Order: sequence, then structure tokens, then C-alpha cells
Amino acid sequence: MLLSIIIVLILLSAIFRGYRRGFILELLYTIGYIAVFIFARFYTTPLSTFLTNSFGGWTKDALENLTIMHSLSFIILMSFGWIIIRAIGRASKMITWLPVIKQVNGLAGGAVAFIISYAVVFIILSVSQFIPNNFYQSQLSESPIAQGIISKTPGISSQILNDYVLHTNQTKKAL
Repeated sequence: MLLSIIIVLILLSAIFRGYRRGFILELLYTIGYIAVFIFARFYTTPLSTFLTNSFGGWTKDALENLTIMHSLSFIILMSFGWIIIRAIGRASKMITWLPVIKQVNGLAGGAVAFIISYAVVFIILSVSQFIPNNFYQSQLSESPIAQGIISKTPGISSQILNDYVLHTNQTKKAL
């Protein structure tokens, strides 16, 4: 129940944030987030290798340790990319002005912000399925909103992200 409330609040705040920012700035953020996701996709494995070699041994199971490090690497890269994109967005406020009707610009911005936030929530929920925390796992399994997002997101599925996290060269070697 708690996780469902948090997800709803995140998505509602995204709509209001997008409405306030407008379409152009949200579009800039969308393109930036896609670029960050691609960057994180390609550099997660090298970072997880570094983290495993430097800080490995959190768990006794090698496969679980690799999975945790791979997930952590992906989240770290996405977070740093998000910070960089936000800095670019703040610096580019001068080019985001368009003489369009304020409501249309705001509504389009709200829609784009909702889609971005939904995708981020989906990625976080999918990756966090591997966190070995009983409280969180019970919240995740009891949240109908989280389960709906994980299993019914069109275009991408949780299985794609799970395969990405679980089927790396490191985990194949551990198996």
C-alpha cells in the first residue's frame, strides 16, 4: 500500500511539474534521459566489474553479488546522467521559450513528464526486484500499481530489464 501511494504521488507530481515547465523543456529532458539510458546501458558492465573488484563480497553468493553490483552500477550511472541533463536544462532556459498558447504547451509538457516518470518508475521497480530486503519485497508484491507497471507496461517488459540485469558476461561466468 505504501509503495502504491508513493508511485501515485510521483506520477501526479510529474504531471504538475511538466505542466509548469512546458513542452520544450520536457522534450529536452526526454531526449537527454534517453541518451543517459543508452550511456548507462553501455557502461554498466565496466562499472559493475570495477565495483565488484573493489567492494565485492556483500553476499556469499557470487551470482547475487554480481546482480547487486550490476543493478547498483546502472542506478549510479542513471543518477549522474540525470544530474548532468538537469544542469543542461537549467542552462538552456533561454531557448525553451516559444510563443504558443500556454495551456497547450503546459498540457503537452505534463504528458511528456508523465511518460518519463512512468518509465523511470518502471525501470526502478524492475531493477529493485533484486534487492534482498524483505520489507521492500513485501511492499512490491502487495502493491497492485507496482505489479501493474511491472507486468503490463506496453512496449517494454520487466523481462527485458531482468534479462539485462541477469544475463551479463559476469553472471554467465558465475553460473
